[in-house]
Amino acid sequence: MNENKNEIIRVLYISHERKLGGANRSLLDIVEYMHKKGIEVSVVVLYRGCPLDVELRKIGINTISCVFGWWMAPADWNLFLKACFKILHLFQKVSYFKVAKYIKKNQINVIHSNSSTIDFGALLSKKTGCKHVWHFREFGEKDYNLEYMYGRKRTLEYVNNNSDATVFISRAISDEYPEIINKRIIYDGISDVCFVRNNKDKGSHRVCMFLVSGNLIPGKNQLEVLKAVNIINNKYNLEDKYKVIFAGTTTDLSESKKYYKSLISYKEENLLKNVSFVGYVDNMVSLREEIDVEIVPSICEAYGRVTLEAMASRHVVIASDAGANRELISDNITGFIYKTGNEEELADKMSYCINNLKKLNCLRNTAYNEAYSKHRKEVNCECVLNIYKDII
Repeated sequence: MNENKNEIIRVLYISHERKLGGANRSLLDIVEYMHKKGIEVSVVVLYRGCPLDVELRKIGINTISCVFGWWMAPADWNLFLKACFKILHLFQKVSYFKVAKYIKKNQINVIHSNSSTIDFGALLSKKTGCKHVWHFREFGEKDYNLEYMYGRKRTLEYVNNNSDATVFISRAISDEYPEIINKRIIYDGISDVCFVRNNKDKGSHRVCMFLVSGNLIPGKNQLEVLKAVNIINNKYNLEDKYKVIFAGTTTDLSESKKYYKSLISYKEENLLKNVSFVGYVDNMVSLREEIDVEIVPSICEAYGRVTLEAMASRHVVIASDAGANRELISDNITGFIYKTGNEEELADKMSYCINNLKKLNCLRNTAYNEAYSKHRKEVNCECVLNIYKDII
């Protein structure tokens, strides 16, 4: 940090998508916290009036809308689609002038990119001289089947040359990028509203309520849960004793829409009447009041915001052994871990929960205490703020 330790910190955040997915919810938490701490904040959004823009304006945050492209694209796209995506990416140089003017006028000194899928913040940093913090929130290829359009080696060299700090939301993601220097590992924090203070007895429910939340994409692995449900119904005859709710919607990718159709087909073909898809849920806190157990079946979980929100809600979590899940869940202590791809083991864990709700209260409390002590957003945001102080 320079000699003027009282220098006002002015941060411009760069969002990467319109929807309020996990990454943007984490961005909202950081922005709101910094705003309350007296940091001057503003956010670049893709479209005026998008869900993120609306939520930011509700809390009094200034937003700048402009068009810019991702520098990652689906690996299975054909050459024509990838060429179109490259053109959109190059077009962001037009938007650069608009945002650069804003940066100069408002004396921004830190640019914070909220995702590894975009390089618009790095471009602005390179041209304006602002410090740049780059948040890596996704594996890319493993979880969303994305690849860097200009090649991994060239891209990560660019990251190293145009980032004053690179933040990873889990050790699992950090390990995927050994080439990157100047790393910081900061787990995402969860909002205070997620923490359920009242320790009500969950064992009195007539049926056990399971929740699976997240985008409907292959990487989130919802199909594995449906297979486990089919096993439970056929093997254990417990169909009337539990229900499974899937909360989430498709993404803009055709692969996601195709995957959703396959989920519905499996449900209908196997007559899974105790399963329901409720789409995007705006008020997850209200939905979670009815839930006993949450399942996180991801093939490669980048962080596990859903896992921590479940722990904060005093729910039992059954998670796959993939990605960051093992960093957050200790098997039989703060939740249950099953081997990814083993729907039989998942079915066994679910069946145990259905039959032993009262016995799980101690596990719920341990999970809650773990989430509260280590993963509140105040803990996360203070770590991010310290980075700003270190680099300016």
